[in-house]
Amino acid sequence: MTCRWPQCGGWKRPTYTHLLATLHPREGEEFTLSKRFINEALETLKRAFDRLERPSSKLEEYARKLRMSVKYIARFVELMDGENEVIELLNTTEDKILKTIRVNTLKINKWKLMKLLEEKGFTLKPISYVPYALAVIKSPMSIGATHEYLLGYYIVQSLASMFAPLALYPYKGPILDACAGAGAKTTQIAQHNPNELIVAVDISKRKLLGLKNHVSRLGIPNVVAIRYDVRYIPRLNMKFQTALVDAPCTGEGLIVLPKGRKMQRDLRDLLDRVKLQLEILASVVESVIDSGIIVYSTCSTAVEENEYVVSIVAQEYGLRIDKINIDIPARKGIIDYLGLPILDEASNCIRLYPHIHRTEGFTICRLVKK
Repeated sequence: MTCRWPQCGGWKRPTYTHLLATLHPREGEEFTLSKRFINEALETLKRAFDRLERPSSKLEEYARKLRMSVKYIARFVELMDGENEVIELLNTTEDKILKTIRVNTLKINKWKLMKLLEEKGFTLKPISYVPYALAVIKSPMSIGATHEYLLGYYIVQSLASMFAPLALYPYKGPILDACAGAGAKTTQIAQHNPNELIVAVDISKRKLLGLKNHVSRLGIPNVVAIRYDVRYIPRLNMKFQTALVDAPCTGEGLIVLPKGRKMQRDLRDLLDRVKLQLEILASVVESVIDSGIIVYSTCSTAVEENEYVVSIVAQEYGLRIDKINIDIPARKGIIDYLGLPILDEASNCIRLYPHIHRTEGFTICRLVKK
């Protein structure tokens, strides 16, 4: 195969659909951020947790039902506009969340797909602020069991997760999808720019096999998939103009879904995830060129996993937390929370909530490397 990396003489439209490789870091290699730096960030969090006040007996009852520690649920009062809104959030049920698909405009336009699916008995509604998203209002069968799905005309994808790739604009390559998972966001990025190299990295072989299937079904021509621990990505000596980090998280934003309600959560889970997120984001920043763009997102509403993480890394690397130019009625990032050292710029992050936006809870931040 001809080398298509810019260092080899320039990027041309690829003729392959995917390449799946497994790479291993060398024994004894360290992550980008020092252990001392990470430990200081975690100690700051622990001190902030000590300042949490005990919630009301009503919220303690919700904590028992949702398998959360009392202190974990006490955080929600700091996140939301008082206890009443916390209860409104926790009472939101799965049927309130929009079920959505993303039209693969590389193969078909939205209106033609709507016609095909409506002939099968589906009721669909366009979503104004995502041009290729359709809400599934009524479905006579599983939305993933149609002939059109097998032909790669669409992918089942949550609405909130479509916003993170939109924040990457203008999609200059090479592009890194650092925690690619099964590839919904990877293929969405490719839909915007099928001519730029996209390197999709994930540590899970199972998820990457799912990505491989999606890439093939959707007819995506420009994705290279690598099984690798992204915390070591600087060791590969690749440089990217754009990167998406949809980081592993507590899944706090999925609390309204059945799988989210089954998860036990306490403050230790938050600390473990923040440690991992700091390691991942710092490594990705090191692999992005100056003036490059990094979009960081999680399916979590935890400030600890979002505004706090990006503030720490932004301060360490001199990044700018940029405004996200997406026309959606999202809430701003939270900068006043438990006395944590969060940058004022973090208000440029955007937040989505189940009881307001009819999506899972989601947070997105856009960083620019100066």
